[in-house]
Amino acid sequence: MILSITRWSLAHKRLVVLLWLVITVVGFASVSRATNALSDQYSVPGRQGYETNAAITRSFGTGGDRSPLVPVVSLPAGVPVNSPAVTRGLTQVTGALERALPGARVASYASTHDRAFVSRDGRTTFALAYPGPDAIGSFGTDPHAVHAASVALRGVRVAGAPVHLTGLDALSSSGDKSGGLGLLLESLLGGGLALLVLVFVFASVMALVPLLMAVISIMTSFLAVWGLTTLTSVSAIVEFLIALVGLGVAIDYSLLIIVRWREERARGLEGEEAVLRAMQTAGRAVVFSGTTVAIGLLSMIVLPVPFLRSVG
Repeated sequence: MILSITRWSLAHKRLVVLLWLVITVVGFASVSRATNALSDQYSVPGRQGYETNAAITRSFGTGGDRSPLVPVVSLPAGVPVNSPAVTRGLTQVTGALERALPGARVASYASTHDRAFVSRDGRTTFALAYPGPDAIGSFGTDPHAVHAASVALRGVRVAGAPVHLTGLDALSSSGDKSGGLGLLLESLLGGGLALLVLVFVFASVMALVPLLMAVISIMTSFLAVWGLTTLTSVSAIVEFLIALVGLGVAIDYSLLIIVRWREERARGLEGEEAVLRAMQTAGRAVVFSGTTVAIGLLSMIVLPVPFLRSVG
């Protein structure tokens, strides 16, 4: 079968090149939509923590697997937490957050009179603000809610003391704003370093072939996954799997065939005969290896964890 495919491809070179060129261009044009269609939610059905979070969300509309935003106030010396000035200030904090985050649930000492919202020395108090269910962002966090809350609390004072916003989401948003190199730049960096090694090994333009195969493979995979997202949820982890593993596998398999082809050329075979001989040996090895990799990944569909199953 491998030889039949190879002979057909050699007999229809222009058609094969045109086909992969079109697929690659369409893949480039749709890669943004494909990545946006991926799911960044993690769930572990059947586990107590997941079921409890789901029950909290059903009962209260917010919370569950969402981390709250936490406005914190350090009160001036001599100002008790139960003073009218503090109550008015905390009520103002609650109103500002509810206006900035529609559907949010906010609790504080002013609304509950629970000393759990007050530090042991009575100098620090805080509130808990759970954004509404529609405000969920990447991987359970929501930088937009953090920004809206920060703007709403700007200038708000509690008994003359400023309000500081913290919480898991706020701390995450206050870190590295660049978000890393990004998938595209990481892939380009990896490809560039691989090209240096390939140029050193081949010392010819043949070094570009493995990278060309990687580009075609990655773009085709993204296109296929985009189609898959219309049928089922696919985890955002898959985009990194495609880019990084795809780059390595494409280069690895291409090198195997190219080296074998060069060996046949060195033995005196010319033109298509060298290609056929290389595909008969190295091509068969690539198909076998690729099949075992595919089976290994496919076995993940039996896992009871949705985001891992989607990798399969």
